[in-house]
Amino acid sequence: MRIYRASVLLLVLTLVLGCILPGQAEQPTATPTATPVPEGYTYPPLPIDLSPGPPVIRENYGEDGLSYTDPSLLVQIYEDRAYNTPILYAHIRISHPSQMRTAPAGTFRMQTTSLGAHIARRYNAVIAINGDFFVYDAKSYAVRQGETYRNRPTGEDVLIIDDLGNFHPLFAPETPEQILQAVEALAQEGRSVVNAFTFGPILVHNGKMQEVSGTKYFNISPGVNAQRVALVQLGPLEYLIVSTQGPEDKNSKGLTIPEMAAYVEEVGYRFSDKGCLVAYNLDGGSTNTLYFNGRKINSPGGKTRDIADIIYFASLVR
Repeated sequence: MRIYRASVLLLVLTLVLGCILPGQAEQPTATPTATPVPEGYTYPPLPIDLSPGPPVIRENYGEDGLSYTDPSLLVQIYEDRAYNTPILYAHIRISHPSQMRTAPAGTFRMQTTSLGAHIARRYNAVIAINGDFFVYDAKSYAVRQGETYRNRPTGEDVLIIDDLGNFHPLFAPETPEQILQAVEALAQEGRSVVNAFTFGPILVHNGKMQEVSGTKYFNISPGVNAQRVALVQLGPLEYLIVSTQGPEDKNSKGLTIPEMAAYVEEVGYRFSDKGCLVAYNLDGGSTNTLYFNGRKINSPGGKTRDIADIIYFASLVR
């Protein structure tokens, strides 16, 4: 009987202490919740800043040296010849707009240059091309990774890339107010500017090649046969890079700007019945840099020039 009473007292004491000292009682384990991943891609996006992409997994490059495949990024490079000139073009599909990025040789506030391949390797680019050299210009509209560096348009065509990875061409804006109006129009649609370039001209818009007019493009010698490079949007998260050789390469004539526009227009229809939504000319000549699989692959006989910035595509796979 005493043993029974002692057991009851012990049980009561345990319950009382549990009420007085709740912190000593066993707490329920919180159910872990996964970080939500937005629909449409498998891996978390990259930040909109100057951080590099994840390290490149070399095994994802094809044995042919012309392809790259991972769950977030597909690249296929094609070799072609037109206008008596060897041409490379790369078809690119990404899973999230943050994979299309820009990077400087040093910073975007310093006039620093480096070989494009060095910049691309430093930022873990799967594929890259040269940018617009804006740090050496006194005037332009320049946005890089969401930060606006300058709004002093020159009358040259501007390419805006928004946070969905969509291209928006501005034809010959000459005042900051014209730029601000375009930016505000995007904001009203819920969009923001991630990158913007001042070079041009716009080669193709809505499937049709554009005429180069005025005197804004004398610096790129539009009628001269030269190396040319263009960045193209085909559709949502689908792009082309087109890079031609020039007269300094063996068995190569090079393209004029009208020839480049006509060629890019035709190539766009190889992939889409709508053709190129927007094709934008970038700095050609010896600046022309197409980087893939650890090296510059275009214009093997041409001079390689140090450049100030690149446009590149990164993987999401870590």
